[in-house]
Amino acid sequence: MKLRTVYVIFTHTVSLFVLIITATHFALTWYLHSKAATVWRRLPEVVRNNYAHMAQAEVADLLQATATMRYRFAPWIGMRERPTTSRFVNVNDYGIRSNGRPMGKIAALQDAIWFFGGSTTFGYGVTDEESIPAQLEAALGQPVVNFGVAAFFSAQEHLRLIQVMRYGFRPSRVIFLDGINESCEVVDDQRADPRFEDLLNRYRWEPLEIVRPVFYVAWKLRDRVKTLIGIAAAAPEGDELICDGPQGLQPLSVVHARMLAERELLCRLYALECTTFVQPFPDLHGRHDDRQSLSQSDRSWYREKFAQLEGNWRASHAVFVTDALNQHPTHAFIDSVHYSQAASARIAQAIAKHIKVPSVARMPATTVAR
Repeated sequence: MKLRTVYVIFTHTVSLFVLIITATHFALTWYLHSKAATVWRRLPEVVRNNYAHMAQAEVADLLQATATMRYRFAPWIGMRERPTTSRFVNVNDYGIRSNGRPMGKIAALQDAIWFFGGSTTFGYGVTDEESIPAQLEAALGQPVVNFGVAAFFSAQEHLRLIQVMRYGFRPSRVIFLDGINESCEVVDDQRADPRFEDLLNRYRWEPLEIVRPVFYVAWKLRDRVKTLIGIAAAAPEGDELICDGPQGLQPLSVVHARMLAERELLCRLYALECTTFVQPFPDLHGRHDDRQSLSQSDRSWYREKFAQLEGNWRASHAVFVTDALNQHPTHAFIDSVHYSQAASARIAQAIAKHIKVPSVARMPATTVAR
């Protein structure tokens, strides 16, 4: 009788646990998709004005596509965007975003301009043909490959450059658009690779994976409560200004200087024509009228970060396109950091002014990347 009671209690407990996790997962999925579907109603007026060239339904489709982007493990670099096919955002099997033209499994990499950067390079909140690399391609008439990945910074960009060259391709030149994401180290989570899982753990039980939806909801509720009671949010993860490494604590500016020195050596080793462009920072360069998405503490944070790293960029002869938005008469962003279509065009034009393209390299309008 006692065993039967224990059995009934156990099975009911397990069933209830599974039911809660499943319900939380589906509720969270529904919430995220419904939130994206109603995004237009929640956009501030200054952001809506940046989408005046699109219908409301199109804006919802676009922002839902970028807001629900997923990632896959990538050796060395940590992660990259998963392949995506949608109306406005298309990424191939190698994590390369389309510039608005048909694209196969591998883009036309040979002798193209390779463009590295973070989510502002990828083009969060703008369509394929509105990203900075796509608009640079249109301005130059030469193929430009968008290697932008959300949160990427200099160290990861170097690793991905080497990785792509190991495929046997060579660029005509390499562009890095950096600034906002500069950080201390690469997070290399090899547990995400099935090969490591199979080798290291023949049997593996990860309770965190099972209850992840519950933890996600709990973390979001914690952040909301902090906001309500007035506790200032911490700096974004990966945005530390002090780096903790084998040599102890060091300012990010010291680590960043080494990254730029590494870039110079890397480009010299492979005989590459490389140019680093320093991107506009929110609230420092151009208008950022959306006080809802960029708080005063965030604005101070970006000012401090730019001040610490500016000397490194100048010493390495980086090209500042930070003033590209100074003449932009209106709000230049679609959220806290990502540029609007018009702002992306201004940045692409500023970059194009510093690039000389041989006439033989110009791309016919009908060229299709494969």
